[in-house]
Amino acid sequence: MTRKIGSGAVSVAAATALLLAAGCSPAPPAKVTGRQIGGVVTGQHGPEAGVWVVAETRDLPTRYAKIVVTDDKGRFLLPDLPDLPAASYRVWARGYGIRDTEPSQVQPGAVVRLKARDASPAEAARIYPAGYWLSMLKIPAAADFTDPTRHPGISPDITQAAWVNSMKQGACTSCHQLGDEATRT
Repeated sequence: MTRKIGSGAVSVAAATALLLAAGCSPAPPAKVTGRQIGGVVTGQHGPEAGVWVVAETRDLPTRYAKIVVTDDKGRFLLPDLPDLPAASYRVWARGYGIRDTEPSQVQPGAVVRLKARDASPAEAARIYPAGYWLSMLKIPAAADFTDPTRHPGISPDITQAAWVNSMKQGACTSCHQLGDEATRT
């Protein structure tokens, strides 16, 4: 979802609401050539900035996929698609807080409008990468490492900095994907 912050937020939000109410949506990239697929992703709240747009095909000798990210107006351009042999692409969008869009089956040179819908928290949890969940890990306070009565599970022999290092790049994540569904549940 696009989040607007700052003094122009009200006027930008009002203009977007008027455009959406009038049935308008942001314009796709200005020019799409025969080896590109372009378009725009909009959601319930306007343009979807920072979502992934995936184009994939099995029409080539090996499965081929290209992923780009939308700009702040929800626009995307998938460049340099193979032109031989001719291939049809399944194009769809995925992002934080939205459901995967319905895929569109298109040829290079097409302009696609993808419509996103908000995801429930349970749906969103299946999409977010493990690193996102790991980033929400609550790091114990520094005092928890010096006073074992505050957090009995933490050894008094380790510092907060050493614990964070171990969790982020040391012992744990060198073997385990912390934050994946198995470690969350």
